[in-house]
Amino acid sequence: MKKLLFILSTVFLPLFLFGQEALESNLINSLLAYDQAAKNSGTEENDPDLQNFTHILQETILKTDLKNLNKFKETIDTLNFVLEKYKSEKGDFILYHLSSPTSYHWSYIINDDRIILQDNRYHQYFTEIHNLNLQEFLLISQMDELVFSCNYATVFRKKKNIYVKKVAFGKKMMLTVCNFTHVEDGKGHYSLPVKRITFDYASKTISYGLCMDLETGEKTVGKSAYINGKFNIKDCDERQGFTKIE
Repeated sequence: MKKLLFILSTVFLPLFLFGQEALESNLINSLLAYDQAAKNSGTEENDPDLQNFTHILQETILKTDLKNLNKFKETIDTLNFVLEKYKSEKGDFILYHLSSPTSYHWSYIINDDRIILQDNRYHQYFTEIHNLNLQEFLLISQMDELVFSCNYATVFRKKKNIYVKKVAFGKKMMLTVCNFTHVEDGKGHYSLPVKRITFDYASKTISYGLCMDLETGEKTVGKSAYINGKFNIKDCDERQGFTKIE
């Protein structure tokens, strides 16, 4: 039996490695073509080089772990791309986020060897995914503009083998937290940190830091546990004042 396993490994392992090398090479070549096109003339979201790379990237993440592709990682480091991977607490959801120097982002959620969510666009991307219960998960995403950033939280529930957004923040499907990240006054220019949404898995509590209503000067701290399928928490938009939950 051991001899048979050894023979099979000597036959199929090289084939597997060759297949992975070909997959990685194809991914790198498509990335280089997209990057060159972006540098030469810029790319729109319907650009063929961008679409080709996106297609090959999607094929690749369903067949292997991007973090294990060393040549691909070396290439994106050289091109100043950034690859991030985030797992949910139970390990059943995997989040991949790839960002380019032009602020285009590829975001994917993998579950049971399939892509269940994706968001590929400029300036907006997935950051974290957390288990809530057997049927639901919490997704946190971020959007960056020139002078402000926003964090978003959304609950997804499994329904007939697909995941759909759930009304989980009062009467809304999404929690929004925004703040200015670049401010100027009479004394000069200031950079401020992004106000992030955080989640504590042990207590199933979502939160964000101190929020100020620009109109009234009122301050509040957003924090709520997930009770009866909902978070009781306000939006926070410091660009125009925070919004009370409905």
